Amino acid sequence: MIDLMNYIYRDPIIGSRQVFAIVGGEVEELLYTKMNQTNLNIGVYLSDLLTQNMRNGNEPVTNQHIFMNQMMAKGVDAYLPYIERTSNAIKVSGVALFDQEKMVGHIPGEDTFTFKAMIENHKNGIYEFQLHDRAKTHVVIENIKSHVSYQIKPTKNLTKKPHITIDIKLKGELKEFMKSKKIDKPNILDQVEKEVEKRITQQGEDLVQSFKKQNIDPLGLGLRYRSKDKAMTPEKWQDIYPDADVKVKCRMKIVQTGVSQ
Repeated sequence: MIDLMNYIYRDPIIGSRQVFAIVGGEVEELLYTKMNQTNLNIGVYLSDLLTQNMRNGNEPVTNQHIFMNQMMAKGVDAYLPYIERTSNAIKVSGVALFDQEKMVGHIPGEDTFTFKAMIENHKNGIYEFQLHDRAKTHVVIENIKSHVSYQIKPTKNLTKKPHITIDIKLKGELKEFMKSKKIDKPNILDQVEKEVEKRITQQGEDLVQSFKKQNIDPLGLGLRYRSKDKAMTPEKWQDIYPDADVKVKCRMKIVQTGVSQ
């Protein structure tokens, strides 16, 4: 990937805001897909699809410039949109993860909202889940605003674990709530808020553990930690990263309930 990206990066015809993606399957098959109900060129369609998912969906923002910085920097690993071709459509189905210049896995679509909330502030996105009740109530929350901050406690002793807390604050609108009970009752909204907080926290911590097992750092914890501890080198961080105590906290506030029941 580095040789390829260096060649593209030096090409003056290709802008640095160009978006790249990883294809699950054969690229040629995807490029020759005939899109139903549209006469758009496949290149224009893919560009619009990726832009829409980054601007208004759950896909984290990236482009050629961001990707190259992540590839070359110490303390962060790169990621790109992961797209797949279905029988009659193309969909953005997750986030491809890199270890230096090689792809090592991808985040599935159901976890991309949480991943995006962990790395950037954004104003859009949709979070769907089912409550653990008899009716398995389907809930859809549209994100209005999210904010993430990192609390880092450096340790001078390498035998002690560094502590990092990822604090996510969400404000959202309840869009769908498939249940017979009225949603204007405070206990119903409180139940939904607590369920979102629980799920985002668990998904976030599961993602962190998955990154550690793959020895990758797409969250850029190494860069963030070294900004607090100037004596920390990339080599030392690699040694303590697997044992770092990383906690995820989430606070959810439903500010509107314009729902369809």
